[in-house]
Amino acid sequence: MKYFYSFSLRSRFLIAPIIGIVLAILLYVTSNAIIREHSEVLQQLSESNLPKISKISQSSIRLSDGHTKLSLLLLSAQIHQDEEKIYLGGRKILNNLHKIEAEFALSLAIQNDDAKTPQVLNYKNIKQVFLLYKNAVISAIELSSVDVSLAQQELLLAGKVLQELNKLLLTLSSTHIKEMNSASSLIEVSLGQNNVLNVVAVILITLMLISALYFSRNLANALEKVNQALFSLANGNDINPLPEQSDEYMQQLNSAVNQFSNTLKENERQSLELASKVSLLTDSEKRMSALLDITATAIIAIDSSQQIILFNKAAEQIFGFDTQDIMGKNVSQLIPTALREQHVLAIEYFETEAETQTKKANTPRDSVPLTALKKNGEEFSIEANVSHLVLATETITTLSLTDISSRVAAETALLKYQEELEDKVEQRTVELQSSIENLQNAQGLLIESEKMALLGRLVAGMAHELNTPIGICVTAGSFLEEKIAQLITAYDSNNIRKQDFLNFVDAGSKTTKMLLENLSRASDLISSFKLVAVDVSSEMPRQVNLYDYVIEIITSLKPETKQYLHQINIIGDKGLTVTSFPGPIYQIITNLVINSVIHAFEKDKSGEITIEVKSDKKNAVIIYSDNGVGIPKDNLSMIFEPFYTTKRGSGGSGLGMYLVYNLVTTNLEGKITCISEVGKGTQFTIDFPIKLTGIETEIN
Repeated sequence: MKYFYSFSLRSRFLIAPIIGIVLAILLYVTSNAIIREHSEVLQQLSESNLPKISKISQSSIRLSDGHTKLSLLLLSAQIHQDEEKIYLGGRKILNNLHKIEAEFALSLAIQNDDAKTPQVLNYKNIKQVFLLYKNAVISAIELSSVDVSLAQQELLLAGKVLQELNKLLLTLSSTHIKEMNSASSLIEVSLGQNNVLNVVAVILITLMLISALYFSRNLANALEKVNQALFSLANGNDINPLPEQSDEYMQQLNSAVNQFSNTLKENERQSLELASKVSLLTDSEKRMSALLDITATAIIAIDSSQQIILFNKAAEQIFGFDTQDIMGKNVSQLIPTALREQHVLAIEYFETEAETQTKKANTPRDSVPLTALKKNGEEFSIEANVSHLVLATETITTLSLTDISSRVAAETALLKYQEELEDKVEQRTVELQSSIENLQNAQGLLIESEKMALLGRLVAGMAHELNTPIGICVTAGSFLEEKIAQLITAYDSNNIRKQDFLNFVDAGSKTTKMLLENLSRASDLISSFKLVAVDVSSEMPRQVNLYDYVIEIITSLKPETKQYLHQINIIGDKGLTVTSFPGPIYQIITNLVINSVIHAFEKDKSGEITIEVKSDKKNAVIIYSDNGVGIPKDNLSMIFEPFYTTKRGSGGSGLGMYLVYNLVTTNLEGKITCISEVGKGTQFTIDFPIKLTGIETEIN
């Protein structure tokens, strides 16, 4: 049996025809020997039924061979549907049947067709059964390209009919053998060997038929189990694992079915897991939408076709539009008619820049002042932070907007006031000489105003700086919402693929990472702002790490300095701790940095600022230096005087360095010196006590 299973399926179906051929050769050789021995007997037999027996055997063998080929053809159709292969194979089988039918017509021809002798009836039965077998084979071939299971049923029917046909042919052969025995009864002695040969041939043919039926039945049973398992899986039912087979080919088929069943179970588990993750993402989307609605910053997102896809509550309050009315509309509705053409050109430049600088494509742009249009037709000034998010399938632009109408009006009024003030200074120089006392009082108020303006600039700068990460979070949330909707749609339509799920997981991971990074950035900015803002507005002393505090100050100044290309270096003693007033330290460093930005460096040229922190016995020393244009020697002695400025009319008040001098000498109880050389930069040295006297009790 093991030797039989070592054959391929095709070889197994060829065993029966090979045995038939061997038997035919054996019969031929033996008969030839007997003919040579008994020429007279063979002469008589040649005129008898022996040729018919040979043709019947050959026809039976060819029928078995054709049936084997048909079984192989249906088996291959079940594994892989190939209509061309089925058609060509079926045509060969049918041609073979037609030839056998023609041979039967010749070998079974009778003179008196109306006779009712056993031989005539047997001939008719053979023809009818053969016709049934041919029809069953034709049906099986036709159904193989439509429904393999129906074709298998027709094949089983054809097998049964073939068994019946073989029985009839065997009966016919037995009839002819009996006639030959009757004809040769006169020469029984000489033909004794022939009788033995006939008996042996009949036995071998019978064994051949039995063995063919046995092996075909075993193979059909195994294939039937596989077929039933596949039908159960197709109907959504679980199956028990198919047992192992000693047959290598059937074992491979059983293993494939078992693996297919396990894959279906794994897909079902992944579907349940996907539904759970979609639910979590939906909850996250709702929380993100609520966060956008409570933020005080107006946030608008537009797609690549300039259609509005996000419009939060703050934007509704600024523009006067309802979200439902403006969603899906072109963003040009929020821009005055006269400025819409400039807006289109700006968007084209922005997208071109994002494509050529892919590393900066997802980073925010500096805030720019713009003119916007409300629903009632009123034009007003806004400040916009623009970020560009390049995704796999589209590009999203996010605008974080702040209404600066009041600020613009105040700046306009201030400029007008400054112009008028300069005129009045020229006209009333004599009068101002008599008002020095009033001026000194006003000077104190201006210094306090400068401090408050510094705090206001810090607040405004931090607000703009926070707009950027929050805007990116809004954009990422919108993108995540769209991906979730696409995934839900695919899932509801049962059209979800593994690649779709992997793409969703990849996009979700990247978007979540972007959200966390920008939220962390906003948190750091808020923490820095809280610390510095309290120090600016408070007059309470405390212990601070001077090195770390200088870093906090520079961080808070990023909204003021990021538009320039200047490099700020902080070096020195990282462990130096002072007990003093941190607010004045903040104002001193801030005024020095802004003074360098305005006066030391030429426009559009980068510079370098170095802040060194160190200690000198009981004093702390801050050495501030830049490599700017320097201060002329004639002006060096006047830099700490009030109202002295070289930028009058360009935003300079002349109080910056005077405020620095007062803070160092009064609040910090220290001293400040300045050295400078034109073309080589400026250096300020600030020396103040590490621990102020008389404040320990106050700190405690």
